[in-house]
Amino acid sequence: MNLRSTVRNSKIEPRFWFLYSEELKDRTQILVLNKMDLMIPEIQEELETYFRQFNSRVITISAETGAGLDALKENIVELLEEKRDALKSNSEGIRNSDKN
Repeated sequence: MNLRSTVRNSKIEPRFWFLYSEELKDRTQILVLNKMDLMIPEIQEELETYFRQFNSRVITISAETGAGLDALKENIVELLEEKRDALKSNSEGIRNSDKN
């Protein structure tokens, strides 16, 4: 079976996730592809390329070997820091507007 047809025939394509929850459309997402220790490298690259068109944060991991877990942790920390900085900036902007 062809990988492209398998991914395309899956029940929910990534570009349609927002149809199941409007909130998903605007949320930052990390797409984690597991079982990469079982994957042929060429197929892994093809999967990553396919999913990157929908989500810039695609992390491949193997829970079995631990491969990719550091990258996943780093991405989670990075997203949390970005969110914290955005909230901090927003709250500072509100405080400054209250002073005027």
